[in-house]
Amino acid sequence: MPLIGIEEPLFAVWAVAVYFFIYLGDFAVVFPVHVFLTIALFIIVPLIFTRLDWIGFERHRFLWPLRFTPLAAFPAFIALILHGGEWPAEIRTSFAIPWLIFTAYAGIVGLLSLRMARTPHRVAAALSLIMLAGGGVWFMIACAGWPVLPFTPQMVLLTATHFHYAGFATLALVAMQERFVASQALARVAMPKKELDACLRGHDGRKTTLWPWIIITLTAGGFTLVAMGITFSRTLELVGATCMSLGLLVHVTRTLFIVVPRLRMFAVRHAGARDATPPALPRLRGSVAPVLLTLSSFSILAGMALAVYYAVGRAFDAGTIALDAMLDVHAPLNAIGFALCGVLGWRFARHHNRMANDSGLL
Repeated sequence: MPLIGIEEPLFAVWAVAVYFFIYLGDFAVVFPVHVFLTIALFIIVPLIFTRLDWIGFERHRFLWPLRFTPLAAFPAFIALILHGGEWPAEIRTSFAIPWLIFTAYAGIVGLLSLRMARTPHRVAAALSLIMLAGGGVWFMIACAGWPVLPFTPQMVLLTATHFHYAGFATLALVAMQERFVASQALARVAMPKKELDACLRGHDGRKTTLWPWIIITLTAGGFTLVAMGITFSRTLELVGATCMSLGLLVHVTRTLFIVVPRLRMFAVRHAGARDATPPALPRLRGSVAPVLLTLSSFSILAGMALAVYYAVGRAFDAGTIALDAMLDVHAPLNAIGFALCGVLGWRFARHHNRMANDSGLL
């Protein structure tokens, strides 16, 4: 079994495509936003969609098309390459259409799921799919070169990237964490598995704590306000950035004080549950998952601090970070530090949770 539990052999091809894209600068201009959007297409979205039960979609008959991410990602990858060169807009548009269709389907599934969602992690998961659809629309606009006032072509592509990371990936990570926290709390009650599944789907009438709802409201609402503020009002942008930062601050607090200690405790207990020398791979997963989630948490704290500082400078016409500097610092913190480390951390934690249930440690 591969180190991070990736059973799909195509994933190696998707990851290698990222490096090919970086070396294509000889015939196409490669901007940092191109690289980050490529990481979203080939790593972030596929990793989340290959295990939809992470985010609360254990049983959904309409979700199976979302597992065929490469069929839409590779044409979108070509559209990104053409976007960096002098290619006709019609050609770029034709390659961007599959990603638009794929994300639109995800958005429709998200809307349908939102109507039936009763628990925080299912609401966050549904909202993440809707945000992905927004990213697909903006990606299509960027590749087609359609004018969107007051945005420059670079700002349009940045908006598409923002929807993929600050919208889709962030809410998906919130869904993963809140599902984990809920499952751990319910597992300690030692209820039957059928009843546990019903609780996780919100079908038993149990009330959840307010903190997950606060995180989702501030994060999704703040993201929406930032998108509106960039277009209409810098003050609105500041309010949105502040709300999103507060929501993620609560999310990070729950990660560092609830999730990470729980994963570390399980690693220790699992090591001594059966013998003194557990297999190397589970032991490695047990140590890596908390580290990745901790790194993800501190990355988003730094990234959102920069975002608020940038929004304050724009709102009050004071000195602030230049947009290029934000791309050099804020974008890697959010894309690599928060999203990628977070998704990989939950990939390891999924094996944690499964082994814990199998060994009776939860």
